Amino acid sequence: MRSGFLCLIDAWGLIRAAQAGWLERLLETHALGAAGSVIEDVRRSAAGLGPESSAVLERCFDGQGLAVVSATAEEIGAFLDRYPTPSLGEGEIESLALVMARGDFFCSDDLHVTLVMKHLGLFGRRLSLAALVKDARRSAATDELGAHVAARIVRAL
Repeated sequence: MRSGFLCLIDAWGLIRAAQAGWLERLLETHALGAAGSVIEDVRRSAAGLGPESSAVLERCFDGQGLAVVSATAEEIGAFLDRYPTPSLGEGEIESLALVMARGDFFCSDDLHVTLVMKHLGLFGRRLSLAALVKDARRSAATDELGAHVAARIVRAL
């Protein structure tokens, strides 16, 4: 079951989830998205990830579960007006602009991003990768229990 809000994820989170074998499950259980500039960052890094992780990421980018969203120039400008710093990368700036403008959530374990979100009053819209995986595991356990109960009911009939 997918949650009803869009949760943007940073490049590190996408790569780590793919390497750990959790990205596809996360996409089944959560409405995940990434800023267009994050996708570009991940594609530049994908060559060194190995064929399996790279293939999972490419499937996700090619319309199989990951929403790719782009911030407008106005949204990025509004973010930079509130936090004018060169210390963030392009993907982080675009993602945070989307969070600020559209109310999306952001999955990032980056300490600097966390501090920026606190500074801007957006900390309540931050999720860690561990929290998403924990929720996906709970969902998987519920699915397994539901399947087990359904099988017992069918056997009883």
